[in-house]
Amino acid sequence: MSKNKILELCENYLSEAVTEKSVTDPDNPSEERREIRVNFSPAQQFSLLENGVKFEELDHSELKSALLGLSKMLLLPSSITIKTKDHNYLWAWCAHIILAPSQTPAFFTDDEYDLKQLLETCVFAALSSMTRQVTNPEEHYNRYEHITFNQRMFLENKSNALAYLVFPLLEGVCKKLCSEYVAMDGKVVNEFSGVSNGRPYNLGRICSSLGDLLFLTSREFPCEELDKIMEQIHTFDGSKSAFKTIYGWRNQSLHGERKFNNVTALLLNLVFLLIINSIEEDFENIKSDALLSVGMKDCKWYFYPPQL
Repeated sequence: MSKNKILELCENYLSEAVTEKSVTDPDNPSEERREIRVNFSPAQQFSLLENGVKFEELDHSELKSALLGLSKMLLLPSSITIKTKDHNYLWAWCAHIILAPSQTPAFFTDDEYDLKQLLETCVFAALSSMTRQVTNPEEHYNRYEHITFNQRMFLENKSNALAYLVFPLLEGVCKKLCSEYVAMDGKVVNEFSGVSNGRPYNLGRICSSLGDLLFLTSREFPCEELDKIMEQIHTFDGSKSAFKTIYGWRNQSLHGERKFNNVTALLLNLVFLLIINSIEEDFENIKSDALLSVGMKDCKWYFYPPQL
């Protein structure tokens, strides 16, 4: 399927699922407020999967278009997020490409095990919301019969864990991509300018700003889809650049001030887009190797198709 058709389906899904109307504010009858409602049923006809999209068959540009199109559902007014089966299958395939054994290493080197494991953990947390449709109460009970209370409560709250883990994951991926400028400990090894204040990061200085790291990554690895997602974040916030917005999210999360469950899925999409964008030259070889292991459920790096 063409990249334009993928984007069109995502746009149609969003316009069909989301309706807005003005309603009287009960606390201030003289004022009106905008109310947003989401209805998945009529939008399902525009699902990528329902329209025959097989993520494992997409080429490099089509996969990036899917990441862009599905990102548009993940940060809506009133902090609404629409996460669908399409998202789960997209994340599963991206993870499979990046993490499955390959004759051509997709992204991570042998000495980057910790960052690789962080990505694995985030993907498993994101996909753990997928369940088979239960047809009777007994089956629902049996699903939890062999796990402890603490395990069940963690599963029910896994989005909280992912909300904190996705920020260091994004930061680590940016540092890896920009290792010519910044070491993994944040020490600057080549001078560059950030977006936060325009001052250069001199040799030996520490860069701890996720916004500046993402800005540097966008400069070193140009990506039209990334630019459009950053425009979406800017529109959502309105008052400052998307880089500064993400910087603020990360700092509030790091210091325990606030958790951002509503942006978790969008940031995971950003991570995958940065990685997929960076492997364009070897993408077809990496994809071919990944296809050989699709469906090998006994392997610990198995992701695609996602298991229920």
